[in-house]
Amino acid sequence: LLSNADGSLWSGARTGLYHINPPLTAYTPWRFFNNKIVRALTRDDANTVWAGTSEGLFPVPQTSEAIPTTSFFKGQDI
Repeated sequence: LLSNADGSLWSGARTGLYHINPPLTAYTPWRFFNNKIVRALTRDDANTVWAGTSEGLFPVPQTSEAIPTTSFFKGQDI
């Protein structure tokens, strides 16, 4: 889990990445991460959220429909 200033959370799972709303009553799956195992979540100094997955390291896009513009260690297990 990774918390945000607005009270929402990021959650990584064996089935992808999810954004959980501030009252913690609903979640949105981030489509790009479907079927990727999300093992690690962190935030850098620029406030970018990063997901370490079964297929590489990716910045988390701002919307659930977007595809990350950059990938690191693509194809490698992070």
